[in-house]
Amino acid sequence: MVQLLFISVLGLFALGVPIAISLGLASSFVIWYGDLTSLKLVVQQIFNSMNSFPLMAIPFFILAGNIMHTGGISQRLVNLAKSLESEKVLRKRSVGFQLQNGQILAKILKLS
Repeated sequence: MVQLLFISVLGLFALGVPIAISLGLASSFVIWYGDLTSLKLVVQQIFNSMNSFPLMAIPFFILAGNIMHTGGISQRLVNLAKSLESEKVLRKRSVGFQLQNGQILAKILKLS
């Protein structure tokens, strides 16, 4: 069954089918023509894997970002951060953060 899946995926790749579509078609081909016990079990497993709270958080974060952007809250938050910190202080903190992460050392080693 695994050989059938790989052969069908590679065949679809050779035909120039996009990756996502070829993976879907190959797995549906294996489900229909392979020796699986029940299609109902496959559908139930797919639904259970998609029914999770971490996956539900992603669209809600995107929705919250769109609402903040449309309402102008995000620009006001950026302006508040800019007014609280001067540019000079931000540069010093940026250099300090880079030193902690070792990015400056990597740049120095790359240049020499």
